[in-house]
Amino acid sequence: MQKHPIAQITLADVYLRMTSEPNSSKEFKDNFNKKAFMLIYCAAHNSELSRAKYILACYYLYNIGVEKDIHKAFHYFSLAANQGNSKAQFKLAMLYYEENIIENNPNKAFKLFRRSAANGFPRAQYMMAYCLYNSVGTTRNIKEGKRFREEAQKNGYDRLEDKEFNLPQLISHPYNTRPRKKPNIPQHLIILLIDTQSNLIYRHPI
Repeated sequence: MQKHPIAQITLADVYLRMTSEPNSSKEFKDNFNKKAFMLIYCAAHNSELSRAKYILACYYLYNIGVEKDIHKAFHYFSLAANQGNSKAQFKLAMLYYEENIIENNPNKAFKLFRRSAANGFPRAQYMMAYCLYNSVGTTRNIKEGKRFREEAQKNGYDRLEDKEFNLPQLISHPYNTRPRKKPNIPQHLIILLIDTQSNLIYRHPI
């Protein structure tokens, strides 16, 4: 198993899907969540896959099969981000962006958003626009912000209805500007959406 990290990741996804069965007992769900966690843990520690480290960070962040641990999530997001994983760069940026999480540091957040955006991640492009419009971690630059806003739209991130791009609700949840009906997806399966190209937007603020 140690030599096949992609198989481990795939099997972990299968285990998580199994826990979505409506008649599953809590013991059943806890058991398979823990099995999924162990598979991802092994994949992250026995391979150089940034994806495995990113998913492991999400498991720690959303307490899937393991006790929630923000500091371990931060650690594995950092490892994956340093390997160029755009989603990890974005999540790490949000940890710096949000207050009372790890370290509120708009400058570090902006730099990570820029790296993620450069790697083509639409939500990071959106956040670059937000930061540039609102002087978050950088100086105000409407022209550059507009460019990133258009990039995010071109890449399918269309939650950009506001004209001034500085609505109050952007402050705490900057990428959640348009109310949408919540998808009927079990909480413990949100992790699967985070690691796919699904058009569904995950519900966690970080």
